Amino acid sequence: VHPPAEEDCTGCHDPHAFDKRALLRETFPESVYSPFSPEAYGLCFQCHDPEMIAPESGETGFRNGKKNLHNVHVGGRKGRSCLVCHDPHAAGAFLIRDKTDFGKWRLPIRFTAEEKGGRCSPGCHESRSYVRD
Repeated sequence: VHPPAEEDCTGCHDPHAFDKRALLRETFPESVYSPFSPEAYGLCFQCHDPEMIAPESGETGFRNGKKNLHNVHVGGRKGRSCLVCHDPHAAGAFLIRDKTDFGKWRLPIRFTAEEKGGRCSPGCHESRSYVRD
């Protein structure tokens, strides 16, 4: 389980934040596509380092050599929300979802963690693998 959820829900949720979606303590994009900015992901960056999104960041294990795959998926004008691949309430390797909602479709992700990286065979693109340096 995501470490903040092991302790209690109030690390992310404020039961008195009636004016915020899902009673979240900080900002988080509402749509699947959202231009990336550290301010938009205030909830995540309470704990995670925003440098994990930088193009050449070594702050993330989700990279193929030096190419930051978090940046590939989240960065840019049409970045995808972290929730496309991750479920903060889940257990399992890197909190990766089994399936993700994408419009009217429910796409499988089919992620496999490997010793020096991983493999993803999702419904949104062909099977790809990555190997960290």
